[in-house]
Amino acid sequence: MKPDRVALPSTIDLWDTGGVPATGELEPVDGLSDAQIERAVLDQPRFERRELFRNIAAVAGLLGAGAVVAACDMVQNTTDPQLHLLRRATFGLDATSVTRIRAIGTAAWLDEQLDPARLDTAAVEAKVAQLPHVNASFAALKEAATAGEVGSQVRLATVIRQVESPAQLFERMVELWSDHFNAPISDSRSGLLKTIEDRSVIRPRALGRFADLLVASAKSPAMLVYLDNAVSVKAAPNENYARELLELHTVGVGNYTEADVVATARLLTGWTVNPTTGEFIFRSTNHDSGSVSMQGWTRPTSGTALSHGEAYLTHLARHPATARMVATKLARRFVTDFPPATLIDDLAAVYSANDTAITPVLRTLFNHPAFTSATNSKFRRPLDWVVASIRALGATVLPATDTRLRQVGNVVAGLGQQPFGWPAPNGYPDVEGAWLTTGGLLSRWNLSGDLVARRLGIVDLPIDTLRSGVAGRSTVDAIDLLADRVLHEPLTAGGRSLLVSHSGLGSVGRLTTPQANQLVTAVVPLMLASPDFQYR
Repeated sequence: MKPDRVALPSTIDLWDTGGVPATGELEPVDGLSDAQIERAVLDQPRFERRELFRNIAAVAGLLGAGAVVAACDMVQNTTDPQLHLLRRATFGLDATSVTRIRAIGTAAWLDEQLDPARLDTAAVEAKVAQLPHVNASFAALKEAATAGEVGSQVRLATVIRQVESPAQLFERMVELWSDHFNAPISDSRSGLLKTIEDRSVIRPRALGRFADLLVASAKSPAMLVYLDNAVSVKAAPNENYARELLELHTVGVGNYTEADVVATARLLTGWTVNPTTGEFIFRSTNHDSGSVSMQGWTRPTSGTALSHGEAYLTHLARHPATARMVATKLARRFVTDFPPATLIDDLAAVYSANDTAITPVLRTLFNHPAFTSATNSKFRRPLDWVVASIRALGATVLPATDTRLRQVGNVVAGLGQQPFGWPAPNGYPDVEGAWLTTGGLLSRWNLSGDLVARRLGIVDLPIDTLRSGVAGRSTVDAIDLLADRVLHEPLTAGGRSLLVSHSGLGSVGRLTTPQANQLVTAVVPLMLASPDFQYR
């Protein structure tokens, strides 16, 4: 029994997203900081979560899938600390991660994730290597068929790693820093350079010191071109990068002045890109070597002009306001949309005490009372939900370079979030109010059916494994088996009853193979589309 594909009338809007559309590319809001945009979105009038889901189903006239999805809590939402850690530190529960943490324990599992060199990522990296543009040289990228094809391969590589890599926390941090130091791969000037930045700047430093990552980002050709520092010279300093460096990357709104922006821009003149090699280069002839003083830092009288800029960036990384900025970013991603002050204080203190090292901060975060008490409350962003669904099904993603290449990209673009697709410097929003929309939810409901029906050729779903052991069981026992396999939590009585009803089979005592196949096709998409699965 295939779930119906549904569409919401365009005139209906149950959620005011403050200008953020439910589907398609999200538009930046000029003149506002990331925090201001998030606050504006969250200050909109809001539905209670269950009421929102129920009203969407009613307005859209969903008598099948929607009625089941919206009517009740699907699972019991246990507060199992291991499942909670997996939901936040990975891209979603799968059989492998659950088995691993149960076998070695929470502390040992976290130790592994915080030291990804201990994990064998050879298989997933071999798969990514089948996408030729991902590891190509700058010269080869310039000769590529189209920039769009390059971008599609890099996006697909991102999804493959998020779905399949055993180094899940590492991939989470790659995503976080890609948002923090956002440079869209779709930018016509810097897109090809972003391909190199992903592999040479962000990934090698994702679990290192923030100071090192900040310096590497400032020298990244993609960032230099995207925010115009590549054309910033002594005679005409460009302030774009300097402003975003202070506002978005380090100290944040309210902690810098216009004079700081001007002085920072002057200090970083001459930091540019070699157009032949696509590499960072410092041109001293274009550098303003005059004295500058900002953010409690003054240019020294010794050393090179390039080292002065590096020293200033390290100073910014160590600034108390940056410590709180990074602490807030981590807490929002892994704990809650509005982190409590005690959590921010504790994380910022660890950050400063460890000279901007991120691993000790994450260890503190995942052991903090604020984290352990925040179960089942963080709304999945679109890409997060797609990847979590693929992982829950035990599926993998093919490194296709044919017409299937853009399937995943098109899917997540339709939901509003492609990897490296946010056009503004502030990165994709990380709060529920930016994503919990009627159109967005309906797109997820439809996509859950497409995944289980194997309509996406680029997603390799082992349907026989998903169906294994279902035939020969009663309807109720089979549904419980599927819930354990996909959701890893027990169903509520109401959820079980509604899934039995929606299956169209009733209370069969012993399912035949055709009935088992019908059951899987009918109820598994609803598990993925349920309100519970939208949260982690």
